[in-house]
Amino acid sequence: MKKEKLLTAIRLQHRAEIRVYFTIFFLFFKIYDTL
Repeated sequence: MKKEKLLTAIRLQHRAEIRVYFTIFFLFFKIYDTL
């Protein structure tokens, strides 16, 4: 039970990290496009 909750938390954190990286990449692309 505890292990499953831990895995779920790790999965959610990983998903959040992917979203952050995607946002950074998107902003970088927009800045690069305006130059």
